[in-house]
Amino acid sequence: MGPAGARFIPGERVTLLLDGHSVGTLTATTAGTLPLGLVVALPASAAAGTHPLTAVGSRSSRWATAALRIYGVTASLQKTMPGGAILFRGRGFAPGQVVRFMLRQGSGPAVLLGLGGTDSEGALVPLLLYVPPTARAGHNTIMVRDDAGERVSLPLTLVAPAPRHQRISVYRLAARHHARVAHHAMPRAHRHATHAVAP
Repeated sequence: MGPAGARFIPGERVTLLLDGHSVGTLTATTAGTLPLGLVVALPASAAAGTHPLTAVGSRSSRWATAALRIYGVTASLQKTMPGGAILFRGRGFAPGQVVRFMLRQGSGPAVLLGLGGTDSEGALVPLLLYVPPTARAGHNTIMVRDDAGERVSLPLTLVAPAPRHQRISVYRLAARHHARVAHHAMPRAHRHATHAVAP
């Protein structure tokens, strides 16, 4: 991160700035570097795209900077049944990327849902994908990966479809309800005539 050879004072507090706004602090290592596995909590208002992330030492005033790419992917549904359709949109990718959508269920291997692509501005072309009908009900994860291997994870809850006899009961109840609504919506004279010719 930042200019080659940049070092902080060992143990000093380092402030992280995203677009000039503080997003957290950390402690420099004994070698004067930033700790490995750096995790930054981004504000919800951060827009998808590339942003400068700068680290500034509290005592040394030394700084290091890097480009941080923020990915934004949305799904039309977070809960559906196996076989359901989900529309994906996204921004923040590099232009001309192939984007892979994978479904991971528990600790099992990820299953490819489909491939998408990004336009000249790095926006994901809207993509409609279907959950495999054999997918198990429960809490799952959709992983989104571009050519660079970057990922976005989205939660997906799959619910089991109702048993067939329950679906039939619901359909019959709905049919009776619609018939009752249609009857009350008729003009009074027409309703009387209908009753008159009924067997």
